[in-house]
Amino acid sequence: MARRRRFPLLRTLLKSMLMALLSVVTFGLAGASARNLSEIESQGRDALLYRAKSVAGQPAPLVMVLHGGFQSGEKMYDTLRLDKAAERFGFNVIYPTGTRLKLNRKGPLVTRKGGMNAWNAGLKGRGMLDTTARDVEYLSGLVDRLVAEGVTDPARVTIVGHSNGAMMAYKLVCERPDLARRVIAISGTPAIPACTADLSGLRILHLHGTEDDNQPAKGGVGSKGVSQHNARSVDDTVAMMEAAGAEIRVRLIRGGGHRIDELNAPARRQYKASVAEMVAGFAAGQTD
Repeated sequence: MARRRRFPLLRTLLKSMLMALLSVVTFGLAGASARNLSEIESQGRDALLYRAKSVAGQPAPLVMVLHGGFQSGEKMYDTLRLDKAAERFGFNVIYPTGTRLKLNRKGPLVTRKGGMNAWNAGLKGRGMLDTTARDVEYLSGLVDRLVAEGVTDPARVTIVGHSNGAMMAYKLVCERPDLARRVIAISGTPAIPACTADLSGLRILHLHGTEDDNQPAKGGVGSKGVSQHNARSVDDTVAMMEAAGAEIRVRLIRGGGHRIDELNAPARRQYKASVAEMVAGFAAGQTD
C-alpha cells in the first residue's frame, strides 16, 4: 500500500489563515467600534482616542476619562465605554494612562502592560506612586494638542475620573481652571490640600457610593483602601469646590461600592441610569 504523503507546511499555512480569518470575524462582531479608536503618543505614554463619526471633521466636545489606581486607559475604555453615547450626543472621548506604580519605595517600576498605573493626584509620601510625574502638564497638553489640531472645541471639555482618577480630575481643574467646563468625579475626592483657583463657571457632578470601603463618602481611611490615606469627605469636597466658585452637585448612590460595576445596579434603581449614562448625559449637557 502506498504511503500517504504529508504536507506539514501546507497544514501550518492553512491553520494560520484560518486563525487570521477568525480574528477578523471576532473583531467585526465584538469590536466594530474599535475602528474609530486611535492611539496618541505624548511624553512616552499612549492615550486611546475615540472619534465619533457624527462629529468628524469639526471641532467637537471632548470627554477625557481618567482611570483609577492599578488601571490603564485601555482598561478604563472597557469599564466606562462611551462609544454609543459619543455618537448620539456628538463628542469625542480620550482615555489617557497614568504612570506605572512602583512595587515598593526602592523597587523597580511594574512593567506589566495594560495596568498597574496611577496619577500623581496629590497623595504625598506614598511609596507606590511616582510623585514626580507631571500629570497636569501631560493631560493639559493632550487637550491643547487636540484643540490645535481642530479636533476639540476648547469651550466644551469635560474631565471624568474614577477613584485616583477623580482625585486627578480635581487637581487638574484646580491647577488649570481654563481647561474644562465640566467635571464628573466618581468614588474619589480631592487629595490636594486646597484649591485656590477661580472655578467660576465650572460645573461638577460627584458620584459616590454610600458603601464605599476604599474611599468612604464620609471621609477617613477606608478598610479596603490600598493607599490608606485619610480621604476627604464628600461634604468637605462640596465646601472646598464651592469656595473656589464651582457649582457642584452630589449623587450619593445608596448601597453602591467603590468600583463602577458596584455602582451600576444601585444607580439604576435610584436614578434610573447607569454610571455611563449619567456621565454621558452630564457631559452632553442633557442633565444637571
